[in-house]
Amino acid sequence: MPREEIHNRRRFPSDPKVMAGRALIQGFTLIELILVFFIIALVISMALPAMNEFKRDRDLKTASAITQQALNYARSLAVTTGRRTRLVPDPDRQGEFTLEVEDNPLTEPGSFDELNWPMGITGTLPETVRIKQIYYPVPDEEPQAEGETQPSDDTEFISEEEAMEERQAALLFEPDGSSRDTFIYLYLAGKGEKVVEPSEVDEEDVVTVAVIGAIGTSVLVPKYTEDIFDIYEPSEIE
Repeated sequence: MPREEIHNRRRFPSDPKVMAGRALIQGFTLIELILVFFIIALVISMALPAMNEFKRDRDLKTASAITQQALNYARSLAVTTGRRTRLVPDPDRQGEFTLEVEDNPLTEPGSFDELNWPMGITGTLPETVRIKQIYYPVPDEEPQAEGETQPSDDTEFISEEEAMEERQAALLFEPDGSSRDTFIYLYLAGKGEKVVEPSEVDEEDVVTVAVIGAIGTSVLVPKYTEDIFDIYEPSEIE
């Protein structure tokens, strides 16, 4: 047999057994490749919910830490300057706190100027988290002090809606560091076209920061509930 023909047979074997063996090997390789891709897709699909939950928890924890840091700084600023300070949520984005300090409590009481946050402190929450509400409970009937007279006919009254809006508008710190018993609700709103409205948010997507008014200290409330005011008494939170 010519040498060239032998060489060609080695390169291009025509033996059916050899061809079948090669096809079998190639078939197993393709099946294994498909199986690997299937396992990868299965692992990703199983891990995706856990990854989303991890990101949700991380964003809420970051937002609560930023809020507490902003509260502590506003309180310390009120104590050191002797002027009232307040945190005001951004009305447009609802994901940012503005820091304000009273101009002059003697000549211009109630007039506040906006301040920039110092380096290392920010009032901006993660993009996916927004401020749901700043709220402090108000008794239905305030006890009247002894010897206090009834309001005159000239006294200006505000509606319940106006009072609620005022309570939600800002968080105020006095020069002695005190504030009001306040609850700040932060919720996971998402971003882009998937932004969730406050009324549609799930309970597990809300974190609550409580401010103990008497000492102005902020703490993270571990669980959000509609009955939070009955479960957590601000004076008992340590």
